[in-house]
Amino acid sequence: MVRIQDGIGCFVFLITPFYISIENALDTICDRARSLLPRYIDIEECLTVRYNTRFVNLQSVFGTQLMHRDVDSFCPEPLHPNRAGHIVIADTLLSELSKE
Repeated sequence: MVRIQDGIGCFVFLITPFYISIENALDTICDRARSLLPRYIDIEECLTVRYNTRFVNLQSVFGTQLMHRDVDSFCPEPLHPNRAGHIVIADTLLSELSKE
């Protein structure tokens, strides 16, 4: 596991972006953003293995949350979380930090 040598020994995390939207129209900005995201996540996963970092897939985390709540519960638009979305992110990072 990579640690920053700053006297306190911090873990390095790679955290994916997320894009949550109920829009299903093709050939739109939303569609293009969704189509790029899996490749971006794959690259982060490869970097995680290569540099032995921790990996947090927020797209997956929000995907699980969306099985129980609607999109507007977390984001007023696909990229920027509201308070509840930030709580989901914070809780996920806290869980990851608790693992050692």
